[in-house]
Amino acid sequence: MMPLRLAQPGRVLRVGEVRGGNGLRHRLAEMGLTVGSEFELVSRQPNGPCVVRVHDAKLMIGKTMAEKIFVQAAG
Repeated sequence: MMPLRLAQPGRVLRVGEVRGGNGLRHRLAEMGLTVGSEFELVSRQPNGPCVVRVHDAKLMIGKTMAEKIFVQAAG
């Protein structure tokens, strides 16, 4: 697993672990990102946010939050 911040754009990923408190987990769950869920990493900026596609929605995840989401390749 690796932090979302290090993943390559264009790949479908699976959330493996969230290294944060209940507030972060709750916020991610509201966006449809829970452990085991799959999504596409659309883009990421070197010192900025990541853009992900969850179901039919594009979401922006800030740098600090993206460093706490650990992912692996889906499938």
